[in-house]
Amino acid sequence: MLGSAWPRQLNVGGRRFCTSIETIQGHGNSMLAAMFSNPLYKKTEDAQGFVFIDRDGDRFPHVLNFLRCGSLPSFDEAWRYEAIMEEADFFAVEELKQLCAARVEESAQAKEKEEERAKSMSCRVTIVEAPKPLAAPLAVAALTGELDPGPQWGTGVPPREAFGTFEFTLDEDF
Repeated sequence: MLGSAWPRQLNVGGRRFCTSIETIQGHGNSMLAAMFSNPLYKKTEDAQGFVFIDRDGDRFPHVLNFLRCGSLPSFDEAWRYEAIMEEADFFAVEELKQLCAARVEESAQAKEKEEERAKSMSCRVTIVEAPKPLAAPLAVAALTGELDPGPQWGTGVPPREAFGTFEFTLDEDF
């Protein structure tokens, strides 16, 4: 039997990892800790002596890094936490499972908040009021800054009453 100084070699879903026994046993009664501490636990090794575990090799680095340093990266998508939570459940790393569950909940709350904020977005619009024949050209001129002086106002600038401010809330997608 190898001493504790020797790295433990793992083949998880075809990806190879090396870690210490201290890392593996650092978080209580995980499946990995049981695997390497119990001599009766049957381990399947590949041709190079790596202990084979039939799990997703792309998710396992998050489990192993949690065992090493107790942290988890931040993700924008809740499904990533859910995927890691599945692995934490399989490997019986309860602390990681709880952390993932908390992040999924935080993500759901943030999404709800964002949806509420999006529903209550306010907009400010300037309304140009003028006699119908002048409304479209006046609006274009006012928006482009090229208001053409005309006989209707003498100075070429419409009176303040010709404009108004209107606030509204967007309640639906458009």
